[in-house]
Amino acid sequence: MELINFLRNKKLILILILLMIFIIIFSFFILIKNNNKKNQKLGDISSSEKNYSKIQNSIFRRKEVDNNILKDEKHQEVKKEENKSLNIINKTVSLGGKEIVPGTNNKMIYPIGIACQNNQCQNQPKDKQLTIPFIWVALQFYKINGNKGFLSLVKDNINYIVDQNLQPNFWHCKFLREMAEMKEMKEDEDKLKKLCQSTALLFFTEINNYSQNIDINNFAYKEIKDEIEGKSLTIKKNNIFLPQNISDFVIFSSYITDLVTKYQWFNSSSSLYLAKGYFDSALRYYINNKNEQRLTGLPLLAIGSFYLYDATLNRNYYDLAFYLANRALILNKESVQNLLYMSFLDEELYKRTNNKVYLEDLKNILDYLEKNFYDSKMNLIYRTKSADYIYYDFLDNVFYAYFYNKYKK
Repeated sequence: MELINFLRNKKLILILILLMIFIIIFSFFILIKNNNKKNQKLGDISSSEKNYSKIQNSIFRRKEVDNNILKDEKHQEVKKEENKSLNIINKTVSLGGKEIVPGTNNKMIYPIGIACQNNQCQNQPKDKQLTIPFIWVALQFYKINGNKGFLSLVKDNINYIVDQNLQPNFWHCKFLREMAEMKEMKEDEDKLKKLCQSTALLFFTEINNYSQNIDINNFAYKEIKDEIEGKSLTIKKNNIFLPQNISDFVIFSSYITDLVTKYQWFNSSSSLYLAKGYFDSALRYYINNKNEQRLTGLPLLAIGSFYLYDATLNRNYYDLAFYLANRALILNKESVQNLLYMSFLDEELYKRTNNKVYLEDLKNILDYLEKNFYDSKMNLIYRTKSADYIYYDFLDNVFYAYFYNKYKK
Protein backbone atom coordinates (compact mmCIF):
# COMPACT_ATOMS: atom_id res chain seq x y z
CA MET A 1 0.00 0.00 0.00
CA GLU A 2 2.80 2.37 0.90
CA LEU A 3 4.62 1.40 -2.29
CA ILE A 4 1.62 2.26 -4.39
CA ASN A 5 1.31 5.60 -2.68
CA PHE A 6 4.99 6.27 -3.24
CA LEU A 7 4.71 5.49 -6.95
CA ARG A 8 1.70 7.65 -7.28
CA ASN A 9 3.56 10.51 -5.57
CA LYS A 10 6.58 9.96 -7.79
CA LYS A 11 4.42 10.16 -10.89
CA LEU A 12 2.87 13.38 -9.61
CA ILE A 13 6.28 14.84 -8.87
CA LEU A 14 7.42 13.94 -12.39
CA ILE A 15 4.38 15.61 -13.88
CA LEU A 16 5.05 18.70 -11.78
CA ILE A 17 8.65 18.78 -12.91
CA LEU A 18 7.66 18.45 -16.57
CA LEU A 19 5.06 21.13 -16.07
CA MET A 20 7.64 23.43 -14.57
CA ILE A 21 10.07 22.74 -17.40
CA PHE A 22 7.32 23.51 -19.91
CA ILE A 23 6.48 26.73 -18.08
CA ILE A 24 10.14 27.74 -18.07
CA ILE A 25 10.56 26.99 -21.77
CA PHE A 26 7.35 28.76 -22.64
CA SER A 27 8.31 31.79 -20.57
CA PHE A 28 11.72 31.88 -22.21
CA PHE A 29 10.12 31.73 -25.64
CA ILE A 30 7.73 34.56 -24.77
CA LEU A 31 10.64 36.61 -23.45
CA ILE A 32 12.62 36.19 -26.67
CA LYS A 33 9.61 37.11 -28.75
CA ASN A 34 8.93 40.22 -26.72
CA ASN A 35 12.56 41.29 -27.00
CA ASN A 36 12.43 40.91 -30.78
CA LYS A 37 9.31 43.05 -30.97
CA LYS A 38 10.93 45.65 -28.75
CA ASN A 39 14.04 45.71 -30.91
CA GLN A 40 11.88 45.95 -34.00
CA LYS A 41 10.03 48.94 -32.52
CA LEU A 42 13.31 50.55 -31.59
CA GLY A 43 14.47 49.98 -35.16
CA ASP A 44 11.26 51.50 -36.50
CA ILE A 45 11.63 54.52 -34.26
CA SER A 46 15.23 54.99 -35.38
CA SER A 47 14.17 54.73 -39.02
CA SER A 48 11.39 57.26 -38.50
CA GLU A 49 13.80 59.68 -36.86
CA LYS A 50 16.06 59.40 -39.85
CA ASN A 51 13.15 60.00 -42.24
CA TYR A 52 11.96 62.93 -40.14
CA SER A 53 15.45 64.33 -40.22
CA LYS A 54 15.45 64.04 -44.00
CA ILE A 55 12.08 65.77 -44.17
CA GLN A 56 13.31 68.51 -41.85
CA ASN A 57 16.44 68.94 -43.93
CA SER A 58 14.31 69.12 -47.07
CA ILE A 59 12.07 71.75 -45.47
CA PHE A 60 15.05 73.80 -44.34
CA ARG A 61 16.56 73.58 -47.77
CA ARG A 62 13.24 74.61 -49.28
CA LYS A 63 13.08 77.57 -46.92
CA GLU A 64 16.60 78.43 -47.94
CA VAL A 65 15.63 78.21 -51.61
CA ASP A 66 12.50 80.26 -50.98
CA ASN A 67 14.56 82.84 -49.15
CA ASN A 68 16.93 83.00 -52.09
CA ILE A 69 13.98 83.53 -54.42
CA LEU A 70 12.75 86.31 -52.20
CA LYS A 71 16.20 87.80 -52.16
CA ASP A 72 16.30 87.61 -55.96
CA GLU A 73 12.88 89.22 -56.20
CA LYS A 74 13.99 91.96 -53.84
CA HIS A 75 17.16 92.35 -55.85
CA GLN A 76 15.15 92.61 -59.03
CA GLU A 77 12.89 95.17 -57.42
CA VAL A 78 15.88 97.25 -56.37
CA LYS A 79 17.31 96.86 -59.82
CA LYS A 80 14.00 97.96 -61.26
CA GLU A 81 14.01 101.07 -59.09
CA GLU A 82 17.55 101.86 -60.18
CA ASN A 83 16.82 101.27 -63.87
CA LYS A 84 17.25 104.70 -65.41
CA SER A 85 15.29 103.78 -68.52
CA LEU A 86 12.17 102.93 -66.49
CA ASN A 87 12.58 106.04 -64.38
CA ILE A 88 12.84 108.20 -67.48
CA ILE A 89 9.99 106.62 -69.42
CA ASN A 90 7.70 106.83 -66.39
CA LYS A 91 8.64 110.48 -66.04
CA THR A 92 7.84 111.20 -69.68
CA VAL A 93 4.53 109.35 -69.41
CA SER A 94 3.58 111.55 -66.47
CA LEU A 95 4.23 114.67 -68.56
CA GLY A 96 1.60 113.75 -71.13
CA GLY A 97 -1.92 115.03 -70.90
CA LYS A 98 -5.22 114.64 -72.74
CA GLU A 99 -6.54 117.64 -74.60
CA ILE A 100 -9.99 118.12 -76.04
CA VAL A 101 -10.05 119.54 -79.54
CA PRO A 102 -13.48 120.50 -80.96
CA GLY A 103 -14.60 118.07 -83.65
CA THR A 104 -11.92 115.49 -82.89
CA ASN A 105 -11.13 112.76 -80.40
CA ASN A 106 -9.31 113.53 -77.21
CA LYS A 107 -5.60 113.29 -77.89
CA MET A 108 -2.56 112.65 -75.75
CA ILE A 109 0.00 115.39 -76.16
CA TYR A 110 3.45 115.86 -74.68
CA PRO A 111 5.57 118.92 -73.88
CA ILE A 112 8.69 119.56 -75.91
CA GLY A 113 10.67 119.65 -72.68
CA ILE A 114 11.15 121.06 -69.20
CA ALA A 115 13.01 124.32 -68.53
CA CYS A 116 14.32 125.18 -65.07
CA GLN A 117 15.40 128.69 -64.12
CA ASN A 118 16.77 129.30 -60.62
CA ASN A 119 15.36 125.92 -59.49
CA GLN A 120 11.87 126.80 -60.77
CA CYS A 121 10.82 124.29 -63.43
CA GLN A 122 8.06 124.59 -66.03
CA ASN A 123 6.79 122.30 -68.75
CA GLN A 124 7.32 123.80 -72.17
CA PRO A 125 4.58 124.04 -74.85
CA LYS A 126 3.05 120.75 -75.93
CA ASP A 127 3.46 119.35 -79.43
CA LYS A 128 1.38 116.56 -80.93
CA GLN A 129 4.24 115.68 -83.31
CA LEU A 130 6.04 114.05 -80.38
CA THR A 131 3.41 111.36 -79.90
CA ILE A 132 4.57 109.01 -82.69
CA PRO A 133 8.22 108.77 -81.56
CA PHE A 134 7.03 108.40 -77.97
CA ILE A 135 4.64 105.50 -78.61
CA TRP A 136 7.27 103.78 -80.77
CA VAL A 137 9.61 103.83 -77.77
CA ALA A 138 6.81 102.68 -75.46
CA LEU A 139 6.21 99.72 -77.80
CA GLN A 140 9.91 98.84 -77.66
CA PHE A 141 9.59 98.71 -73.87
CA TYR A 142 6.70 96.28 -74.28
CA LYS A 143 8.75 94.11 -76.68
CA ILE A 144 11.71 94.00 -74.32
CA ASN A 145 9.98 93.87 -70.92
CA GLY A 146 6.64 92.27 -71.80
CA ASN A 147 4.75 94.84 -69.71
CA LYS A 148 1.26 95.07 -71.22
CA GLY A 149 0.80 98.47 -69.64
CA PHE A 150 3.04 99.86 -72.37
CA LEU A 151 0.95 98.15 -75.06
CA SER A 152 -2.25 99.69 -73.65
CA LEU A 153 -0.56 103.07 -73.52
CA VAL A 154 0.41 102.79 -77.19
CA LYS A 155 -3.09 101.82 -78.32
CA ASP A 156 -4.68 104.63 -76.30
CA ASN A 157 -2.28 107.18 -77.76
CA ILE A 158 -3.00 106.02 -81.31
CA ASN A 159 -6.71 106.54 -80.75
CA TYR A 160 -6.05 110.08 -79.55
CA ILE A 161 -4.12 111.14 -82.67
CA VAL A 162 -5.53 108.96 -85.46
CA ASP A 163 -7.62 111.83 -86.85
CA GLN A 164 -4.79 114.36 -86.68
CA ASN A 165 -2.71 115.61 -89.60
CA LEU A 166 0.79 115.60 -88.23
CA GLN A 167 3.77 117.62 -89.49
CA PRO A 168 6.77 115.77 -88.12
CA ASN A 169 10.26 117.07 -87.51
CA PHE A 170 11.64 113.55 -87.10
CA TRP A 171 10.80 110.01 -88.24
CA HIS A 172 7.12 109.15 -88.29
CA CYS A 173 6.42 106.67 -91.10
CA LYS A 174 9.51 104.64 -90.16
CA PHE A 175 8.22 104.25 -86.62
CA LEU A 176 4.63 103.64 -87.73
CA ARG A 177 5.57 100.86 -90.14
CA GLU A 178 7.74 99.12 -87.54
CA MET A 179 4.82 99.23 -85.12
CA ALA A 180 2.43 97.88 -87.76
CA GLU A 181 4.68 94.87 -88.32
CA MET A 182 4.05 93.64 -84.76
CA LYS A 183 1.28 91.06 -84.41
CA GLU A 184 -0.06 92.86 -81.31
CA MET A 185 -0.71 95.93 -83.48
CA LYS A 186 -2.42 94.11 -86.36
CA GLU A 187 -5.87 95.45 -85.49
CA ASP A 188 -4.43 98.99 -85.50
CA GLU A 189 -2.63 98.67 -88.83
CA ASP A 190 -5.13 100.79 -90.77
CA LYS A 191 -4.81 103.59 -88.20
CA LEU A 192 -1.03 103.48 -88.45
CA LYS A 193 -1.16 103.56 -92.25
CA LYS A 194 -3.55 106.50 -92.16
CA LEU A 195 -1.22 108.44 -89.87
CA CYS A 196 1.68 107.84 -92.28
CA GLN A 197 -0.26 108.70 -95.43
CA SER A 198 -1.68 111.92 -93.97
CA THR A 199 1.72 113.25 -92.88
CA ALA A 200 2.28 116.85 -93.96
CA LEU A 201 5.91 117.60 -94.83
CA LEU A 202 7.72 120.84 -94.12
CA PHE A 203 9.03 122.64 -97.23
CA PHE A 204 7.00 120.24 -99.37
CA THR A 205 6.26 122.67 -102.23
CA GLU A 206 9.88 123.64 -102.80
CA ILE A 207 11.21 120.08 -102.70
CA ASN A 208 8.32 118.70 -104.74
CA ASN A 209 8.98 121.23 -107.53
CA TYR A 210 12.65 120.23 -107.60
CA SER A 211 11.96 116.48 -107.50
CA GLN A 212 9.79 116.57 -110.64
CA ASN A 213 12.85 116.71 -112.90
CA ILE A 214 15.45 114.49 -111.23
CA ASP A 215 16.89 111.11 -112.09
CA ILE A 216 17.04 108.99 -108.95
CA ASN A 217 19.90 106.86 -110.27
CA ASN A 218 21.94 109.76 -111.64
CA PHE A 219 24.24 109.87 -108.68
CA ALA A 220 28.00 109.28 -108.41
CA TYR A 221 29.53 108.54 -105.02
CA LYS A 222 33.11 109.31 -106.10
CA GLU A 223 32.20 112.80 -107.29
CA ILE A 224 30.47 113.60 -104.00
CA LYS A 225 33.38 112.18 -102.00
CA ASP A 226 35.91 114.28 -103.94
CA GLU A 227 33.77 117.34 -103.43
CA ILE A 228 33.52 116.77 -99.68
CA GLU A 229 37.29 116.23 -99.40
CA GLY A 230 38.06 119.32 -101.47
CA LYS A 231 39.52 117.39 -104.38
CA SER A 232 37.10 119.04 -106.80
CA LEU A 233 35.29 122.34 -106.92
CA THR A 234 31.98 122.61 -105.11
CA ILE A 235 29.16 122.43 -107.61
CA LYS A 236 26.54 125.12 -107.12
CA LYS A 237 23.02 124.06 -107.95
CA ASN A 238 20.74 127.07 -107.80
CA ASN A 239 17.58 125.04 -108.35
CA ILE A 240 17.93 123.21 -105.02
CA PHE A 241 16.09 124.57 -102.01
CA LEU A 242 18.52 124.28 -99.09
CA PRO A 243 17.86 124.00 -95.37
CA GLN A 244 18.17 127.39 -93.70
CA ASN A 245 19.82 126.12 -90.51
CA ILE A 246 20.86 122.99 -88.61
CA SER A 247 17.29 122.35 -87.39
CA ASP A 248 16.11 122.27 -91.01
CA PHE A 249 19.02 120.00 -91.90
CA VAL A 250 17.88 117.50 -89.24
CA ILE A 251 14.33 117.60 -90.60
CA PHE A 252 15.41 117.14 -94.23
CA SER A 253 17.74 114.26 -93.31
CA SER A 254 15.05 112.45 -91.32
CA TYR A 255 12.47 112.89 -94.11
CA ILE A 256 14.62 110.80 -96.49
CA THR A 257 14.15 107.66 -94.39
CA ASP A 258 10.48 108.39 -93.80
CA LEU A 259 9.72 108.90 -97.50
CA VAL A 260 11.56 105.74 -98.56
CA THR A 261 9.53 103.87 -95.95
CA LYS A 262 6.36 105.39 -97.40
CA TYR A 263 7.44 104.30 -100.89
CA GLN A 264 8.05 100.74 -99.68
CA TRP A 265 4.84 100.57 -97.66
CA PHE A 266 2.43 101.97 -100.25
CA ASN A 267 4.40 101.52 -103.50
CA SER A 268 4.29 105.29 -103.94
CA SER A 269 6.86 106.35 -106.55
CA SER A 270 6.26 110.04 -105.81
CA SER A 271 7.48 109.42 -102.26
CA LEU A 272 10.76 108.01 -103.60
CA TYR A 273 11.31 111.08 -105.78
CA LEU A 274 10.58 113.31 -102.81
CA ALA A 275 13.08 111.31 -100.76
CA LYS A 276 15.73 111.97 -103.42
CA GLY A 277 14.79 115.67 -103.40
CA TYR A 278 15.26 116.00 -99.63
CA PHE A 279 18.44 113.91 -99.90
CA ASP A 280 20.00 116.19 -102.54
CA SER A 281 19.12 119.25 -100.49
CA ALA A 282 20.45 117.85 -97.19
CA LEU A 283 23.62 116.54 -98.86
CA ARG A 284 24.30 119.92 -100.47
CA TYR A 285 23.81 121.64 -97.10
CA TYR A 286 26.33 119.26 -95.53
CA ILE A 287 28.88 119.85 -98.28
CA ASN A 288 28.53 123.61 -97.76
CA ASN A 289 28.90 123.24 -93.96
CA LYS A 290 31.26 120.25 -93.71
CA ASN A 291 33.70 122.16 -91.51
CA GLU A 292 31.08 123.15 -88.96
CA GLN A 293 32.15 121.24 -85.84
CA ARG A 294 28.79 121.65 -84.16
CA LEU A 295 26.81 120.28 -87.06
CA THR A 296 23.97 118.06 -85.85
CA GLY A 297 22.11 115.47 -87.93
CA LEU A 298 24.76 113.93 -90.20
CA PRO A 299 24.02 110.43 -88.77
CA LEU A 300 20.44 110.81 -90.06
CA LEU A 301 21.68 111.68 -93.55
CA ALA A 302 23.84 108.54 -93.53
CA ILE A 303 20.84 106.40 -92.52
CA GLY A 304 18.77 108.05 -95.27
CA SER A 305 21.44 107.09 -97.80
CA PHE A 306 21.20 103.46 -96.67
CA TYR A 307 17.44 103.56 -97.20
CA LEU A 308 17.84 104.99 -100.72
CA TYR A 309 20.15 102.10 -101.47
CA ASP A 310 17.48 99.67 -100.25
CA ALA A 311 14.93 101.27 -102.57
CA THR A 312 17.12 101.62 -105.68
CA LEU A 313 19.90 99.02 -105.19
CA ASN A 314 22.24 101.72 -106.50
CA ARG A 315 25.61 100.98 -104.94
CA ASN A 316 26.54 104.67 -104.91
CA TYR A 317 24.07 105.32 -102.10
CA TYR A 318 25.45 102.39 -100.12
CA ASP A 319 29.07 103.54 -100.44
CA LEU A 320 28.16 107.11 -99.57
CA ALA A 321 26.21 105.90 -96.51
CA PHE A 322 29.31 104.21 -95.07
CA TYR A 323 31.47 107.19 -95.98
CA LEU A 324 29.12 109.62 -94.23
CA ALA A 325 28.77 107.24 -91.30
CA ASN A 326 32.52 107.23 -90.70
CA ARG A 327 32.51 111.03 -90.66
CA ALA A 328 29.34 111.23 -88.57
CA LEU A 329 30.65 109.01 -85.78
CA ILE A 330 33.51 111.42 -85.01
CA LEU A 331 31.65 114.71 -85.43
CA ASN A 332 30.08 116.79 -82.63
CA LYS A 333 30.31 114.39 -79.70
CA GLU A 334 29.40 117.15 -77.25
CA SER A 335 25.78 117.48 -78.36
CA VAL A 336 23.27 115.22 -76.57
CA GLN A 337 20.95 115.39 -79.56
CA ASN A 338 23.67 114.41 -82.02
CA LEU A 339 24.96 111.63 -79.74
CA LEU A 340 21.50 110.08 -79.78
CA TYR A 341 21.40 110.33 -83.58
CA MET A 342 24.80 108.60 -83.58
CA SER A 343 23.25 105.86 -81.47
CA PHE A 344 20.58 105.31 -84.13
CA LEU A 345 23.36 105.15 -86.74
CA ASP A 346 25.37 102.65 -84.68
CA GLU A 347 22.25 100.50 -84.38
CA GLU A 348 21.66 100.71 -88.15
CA LEU A 349 25.27 99.82 -88.92
CA TYR A 350 25.14 96.84 -86.57
CA LYS A 351 21.97 95.55 -88.25
CA ARG A 352 23.60 95.78 -91.65
CA THR A 353 27.06 94.45 -90.80
CA ASN A 354 26.64 92.41 -87.59
CA ASN A 355 29.89 94.05 -86.46
CA LYS A 356 29.84 94.36 -82.68
CA VAL A 357 32.16 97.36 -82.76
CA TYR A 358 29.08 99.47 -83.42
CA LEU A 359 27.31 98.08 -80.36
CA GLU A 360 30.37 98.89 -78.27
CA ASP A 361 30.36 102.43 -79.60
CA LEU A 362 26.67 102.74 -78.80
CA LYS A 363 27.24 101.56 -75.23
CA ASN A 364 30.12 103.99 -74.84
CA ILE A 365 27.82 106.80 -75.92
CA LEU A 366 25.26 105.75 -73.30
CA ASP A 367 27.95 105.65 -70.63
CA TYR A 368 29.08 109.12 -71.62
CA LEU A 369 25.54 110.49 -71.52
CA GLU A 370 24.87 108.87 -68.16
CA LYS A 371 28.06 110.21 -66.64
CA ASN A 372 27.82 113.75 -67.99
CA PHE A 373 24.15 114.56 -68.56
CA TYR A 374 21.99 112.44 -66.25
CA ASP A 375 20.22 114.29 -63.43
CA SER A 376 19.29 111.78 -60.72
CA LYS A 377 16.97 114.23 -58.98
CA MET A 378 14.87 114.81 -62.09
CA ASN A 379 15.39 111.27 -63.47
CA LEU A 380 16.13 112.88 -66.83
CA ILE A 381 19.09 113.78 -69.01
CA TYR A 382 19.50 117.45 -69.82
CA ARG A 383 20.48 119.01 -73.13
CA THR A 384 21.86 122.31 -71.88
CA LYS A 385 22.95 123.55 -68.49
CA SER A 386 24.36 126.78 -67.07
CA ALA A 387 24.71 128.31 -63.62
CA ASP A 388 21.02 129.14 -63.29
CA TYR A 389 19.34 127.39 -66.24
CA ILE A 390 18.84 123.78 -67.31
CA TYR A 391 16.78 122.32 -70.15
CA TYR A 392 15.52 118.72 -70.43
CA ASP A 393 14.36 117.85 -73.94
CA PHE A 394 11.45 115.42 -74.22
CA LEU A 395 12.64 113.46 -77.29
CA ASP A 396 16.20 113.28 -75.99
CA ASN A 397 14.92 111.48 -72.90
CA VAL A 398 12.52 109.21 -74.78
CA PHE A 399 15.28 108.04 -77.13
CA TYR A 400 17.83 107.71 -74.32
CA ALA A 401 15.37 105.56 -72.36
CA TYR A 402 14.93 103.31 -75.40
CA PHE A 403 18.66 102.76 -75.91
CA TYR A 404 19.37 102.33 -72.21
CA ASN A 405 16.57 99.79 -71.82
CA LYS A 406 17.73 97.77 -74.82
CA TYR A 407 21.49 97.88 -74.41
CA LYS A 408 22.37 98.82 -70.83
CA LYS A 409 19.76 97.56 -68.32
